[in-house]
Amino acid sequence: MNPDTVVHWKDLKLARTGIKTEDFAKQGNTTFALLLVNGTFKDQYVSEGGQCAEHWMLTSVTWVSEIERAVSKVHGPRPEPSSFLVALNRTPCNGHHGSISGRGGCSGKLVAELVRIRESLADPDRFDEFFAFTLACTGYYDGPNEEGKPMYGLWTTNYDILALQRAGWKVKALQVGKSLTARGRKLATWSGEIATSKVLVPDEKHPFVKEQFDRYMDQALKWTPKASLPRKPGK
Repeated sequence: MNPDTVVHWKDLKLARTGIKTEDFAKQGNTTFALLLVNGTFKDQYVSEGGQCAEHWMLTSVTWVSEIERAVSKVHGPRPEPSSFLVALNRTPCNGHHGSISGRGGCSGKLVAELVRIRESLADPDRFDEFFAFTLACTGYYDGPNEEGKPMYGLWTTNYDILALQRAGWKVKALQVGKSLTARGRKLATWSGEIATSKVLVPDEKHPFVKEQFDRYMDQALKWTPKASLPRKPGK
């Protein structure tokens, strides 16, 4: 397994945070999320009220303030880089289906957020120089969970993985225990192949059609968080 596609739980240094490891050890309908900024734990989130943990993270005071701080550091007299790591117990739900249904899938929301952050910079082309965003997931979201219960129809597709990567997310598998889960192993291989080839991995269930992917991106970018991101200097 390529070590560049795996994040180890022990390396997150969460021993004194009170985080329940078991919440992140398997995939299910309920989502749990952790936010680390520059290697330091900042906050945790859980799905509720019909919205996933990722939604509550993106609309939280913690996320918005940390992004504002990171953007201001880029625009300061001595520009500094920032790293954000989001740990999830499963990959985000299908952004395309969510956008069509009106709920807004979390893959699309995460894509839109990084696009907005990039565009908020005085020089968007320097985004990769000053920002590192990692999405570490215990496993992919598809079909029944490990208890055999259905996980609805918002499974993660390779459209989602590709869109997340193109937006700037490094999608990796999160190893919580002694080894990756079966879904984690597939995710590590899947995301690595997509990142290397820059094209979608052939998938009979979700064949790639460029027009559909372009429509996916268009719909994803229509999502707007409750809190606004910082504007470019002078605007």
